[in-house]
Amino acid sequence: MRSNSSQYRVKGWLGPGVALMQRLRMSVKLATMAFMLGLPLVVVSYFQMSTLFGDYATARDEVLGAQAVHLVGEALTDVQHLRAEAVLTGKPEFDKSRALTLQDLQAHISAVDAWFAQHPELEWSKNWSTRRAGLQGLQTATAQGQSANEAQNAALAELRNLVSLIAEQSALVLDPLPQSYFLQDILSNRTVAWMDTVSMARAVAAGWLLQPEDKSAPAAVLSSLAGTLDAHALALGFSLDALERSGEKELPSGGRAALAATQTLSREIRELAGKDATPQAIAATIESGSKVLEAGRAFQKDVAQRLVSTLQARQDKAFFQACALGGMAAAGLLLVTYLILCFSVATIRSIRALNQAISEGTRGNLAVHVEVPGSDELAQISKEFENMLNVLSTLVADVRSASSMVTHVGAQLVEDGH
Repeated sequence: MRSNSSQYRVKGWLGPGVALMQRLRMSVKLATMAFMLGLPLVVVSYFQMSTLFGDYATARDEVLGAQAVHLVGEALTDVQHLRAEAVLTGKPEFDKSRALTLQDLQAHISAVDAWFAQHPELEWSKNWSTRRAGLQGLQTATAQGQSANEAQNAALAELRNLVSLIAEQSALVLDPLPQSYFLQDILSNRTVAWMDTVSMARAVAAGWLLQPEDKSAPAAVLSSLAGTLDAHALALGFSLDALERSGEKELPSGGRAALAATQTLSREIRELAGKDATPQAIAATIESGSKVLEAGRAFQKDVAQRLVSTLQARQDKAFFQACALGGMAAAGLLLVTYLILCFSVATIRSIRALNQAISEGTRGNLAVHVEVPGSDELAQISKEFENMLNVLSTLVADVRSASSMVTHVGAQLVEDGH
């Protein structure tokens, strides 16, 4: 009786795939399975690692940008100090302060030079070279009797542009996380405008100190600058509040104190502009402005340190995650390859052993021993096949015994007949 194999055919949407698999050798099937398992793992790991290394590179560029903004900001603050002190050249109480400021400016210029020498690949080094020449010429321009105020204003404008350029090209202004975004905004935007207004107020007060009888023009300018100072202090306060809401547990030190000092300076400026100011009152306002600038410098330094620390932590985290993901992907790929290889060897070896036993059985060797180790389906089939061969061997032995008996009885009958 011949069984109909059509009842074992798979129909429907599985039919074409099953038919294809039935026409492929086992080695090809296993290789296809390994490829289909390994390819998604490789592709997903590649794109995920690319994203993480992109985050790492972005954080690295932002770290460099924050460091450069802070160093250039130090030189910018020195020039802001010089704006008023250069106007008061010739007054002994301000000449010493000016000399110290020029000394600090030279030290900060050297610090920026050393930093850019460590990072020659950055495009900002070219921009710094042009600004550096202007900074070096500030002392020379004053000594030669040139317009110190114009030179300082030009240097301040160039440095502000450089800070904005560094923040833009280093992607600081595009930072996606609230905490680091507000820190960079305070460092590269808020404090620069705030301290520049304080510097301008000191310069106007210094000009008034030289000509105390000319009140109307400086008083009007100072009143306007006081309003601008209040606006900057309010904006900076909003930024600190936003930074606190973003999850910053401890705000940069000196921020609130610097804002309070700014508000005090604003009140002093308004009082100064509203009355006949004495030289002592004007000098006191200039000194208050100096204290605000120094408070702003300390605040900027703490903000820069926090920003760099935050970005470096993000950089280290992205690098660690990328390395961990790459390691796990490599380990997973090796494990999958190893398991597929072991499965291929075990399966193909078992199939070959079973096929060899079947071939021996078809040639009449019913005493063949099927050696398929393990306890999987192929091992069970081999055991059942060996049991079947044993049954067939017993059946053949019985048939041969019965045949011999029939032959013997037939010969006995023939002999009895004779």
